[in-house]
Amino acid sequence: MKVINRPYANYIDDLEAGKFFTFSRFNDGEWNSIVGRLGHNCDYCDYDIARIGLSTALSHQYDYYYTTSAATYYEDTMRDEWLANNGITIKWHDSDIFHEASERDELKPLTDIIKQMKVLCVGNTYMRRLQSALNFTRLIQAPARDATRAIGRITAEVRKRYKEEKPDLIFFAAGFATNMVIDRLHPEIGSECFMIDFGSVFDPYQGRLTRTYMIEQQTKGRQWIIA
Repeated sequence: MKVINRPYANYIDDLEAGKFFTFSRFNDGEWNSIVGRLGHNCDYCDYDIARIGLSTALSHQYDYYYTTSAATYYEDTMRDEWLANNGITIKWHDSDIFHEASERDELKPLTDIIKQMKVLCVGNTYMRRLQSALNFTRLIQAPARDATRAIGRITAEVRKRYKEEKPDLIFFAAGFATNMVIDRLHPEIGSECFMIDFGSVFDPYQGRLTRTYMIEQQTKGRQWIIA
């Protein structure tokens, strides 16, 4: 699979210029579900339950940034066969662009823009720890575990709040549910706002070290602060 490495600076430029885009991440957990593996991801989202929703999200092949990691997925063959068998010809972009900026301690251009926007956040209760720092207008709470079971409620609430409040950015950090909500709402509002799947980018700024690089950097003295 070819993964396009669009520069971080280009996304920042688009955010500053108000050039709306949608960004949805498909990484190991999503692929495990899509290709038929059993079990669950780190958020205890069951692969079986998520499979139809995630597969559907890819099948529509909308005009937005479908992203995946440039790093090798351990079931590359299964993933690539599934894509070919289902006629998926998406141009893939690098999903780690915001994570890598955080790892380099270069999130400030992003967070400075977010603070100036009207932001609707979709995530679990831990995101409340950042509501003040990132100036969220509202948090739509997704379950911390297996948010896909609440996909109908989350989608309806995002749709309702968008119509009422017209946010500039819908900030997603809701596991597999993110891909599904984006897929359902992009045709309706994707041309009117930013919809960005940030995944675990902001976990350490909540005090949650959920990825190896976060633990390694904190061990070396990194302080996770949004300036």
